[in-house]
Amino acid sequence: MPPPKVLLVALALSFFGALLVAAAAFPAGYDWRHTVMSSLASPRENPKAFRIASYGMAASGFLLSLLAFYVRGSLQPHAPRWTAWARLFFVLGGALLTISALITPGHYAFFGLAKAHAKLAQAAGIAFSIGMALNLPAILRYPVQPAWVRGTALFLVVVPVSLYLVCRNILPTVEAFASSSVQQTIHGSILGSLAFWEWVGSVSVYLFVALVTLGYKPPPRT
Repeated sequence: MPPPKVLLVALALSFFGALLVAAAAFPAGYDWRHTVMSSLASPRENPKAFRIASYGMAASGFLLSLLAFYVRGSLQPHAPRWTAWARLFFVLGGALLTISALITPGHYAFFGLAKAHAKLAQAAGIAFSIGMALNLPAILRYPVQPAWVRGTALFLVVVPVSLYLVCRNILPTVEAFASSSVQQTIHGSILGSLAFWEWVGSVSVYLFVALVTLGYKPPPRT
């Protein structure tokens, strides 16, 4: 299997690189804060470059599945069972991302599943979040410095997921009972935008995988 540095570079190019190219060709001008990634892979909304986005995300799912083995290799000695489950969820997330990327966005069914692209993409995000969270016990027990590596890994897991849950679940409730001016502020905020959280989540997953595979070193064998 290729070394993690090669996989990380390939992942950056296939995901972020492909989406940036697709965004540059987006007819209406792509706004990452409010336009979901699925629009970049839609032949109706992005006819010139939808294949670039689709194939790039599909390849990214496969690469993330491979990187899951390096993540577990770094953390496994300190929480074998937790990291085994974490790898399983990362591989599942990678598979779901690949499948969702190869399904045309829109109201299309896949084996009887309506709106399959959106639902599989959301399931992939949940799987990656669970996989990152299941690695927390190993990260907390890891005895090797520098401490900033552990702190950053914890931040990338806890903060984005917590903020997402608050903004996507609590803000709509607040909006429903707030005054009209507050409703307008919340409605126009990027914190309630799915597109914004897609990008935040994607960057968080990439940085977490890069940090764990490159920042942590297995303890020396005695």
